[in-house]
Amino acid sequence: IVFTPADSRAAGDNIKEREDAQVQDRLNTEGITTIEPGQDLYPDALRGRTAAKLYIKGDPKKLNAPLLAILPSIKPTQQEIDAAATIADTIMRPGITLLIGYGAAVERPAIKRALEKGADVVLILAEGILGFRVRQDLLDVWDDNRIAVISAAKPAERWSPSNSFRAKDLQLSLASVAIITDADPQSLSKMLLQKATQKLPQIHYINYGKQSPAVIRTFNTIKAKSL
Repeated sequence: IVFTPADSRAAGDNIKEREDAQVQDRLNTEGITTIEPGQDLYPDALRGRTAAKLYIKGDPKKLNAPLLAILPSIKPTQQEIDAAATIADTIMRPGITLLIGYGAAVERPAIKRALEKGADVVLILAEGILGFRVRQDLLDVWDDNRIAVISAAKPAERWSPSNSFRAKDLQLSLASVAIITDADPQSLSKMLLQKATQKLPQIHYINYGKQSPAVIRTFNTIKAKSL
């Protein structure tokens, strides 16, 4: 059976409409809010800087709180893991809102410690929000009233390097203060230089004494503070 091009396009449109309706039903069922630029709930820090549509589970007002971001490496060493744990122990307390990803080595232990010490958490995903689940190691401290989960990826999209990059960019745009625990953040330093003409948060970095000269130059350019 041969269909005209118009019929083929119409069939594709019908499938997409059904898929979009199914996704929207799941978003509604799981209590996930879609926030678009121009809407009242859209974060003030992002207005005029991005056209990203955000998906959020939890209180959108948390995105307008002063946010402290922790930015680890993809494959942290034990030294970095220990440094991030020390930061969480030292800084986290009621009134602080932690902005962080969802990795297992650095991020989830920091989330657990933040919640144990009374801080709030904004968790930023590098994948679609429909793939989010509370991990076993956080079940005993999880509190929906103190946590917001956000993503700029399409709701059912999987993790990808581009989504990870986008999440880091969003994290830097939302944060008031950012602490870099990565010992030698080559790709992140390029992003920082690109964003240097915009409004960057106050950047701090853990000085392990082994960052490359190029990264140190970047930190000096953006007036990052050594810890």
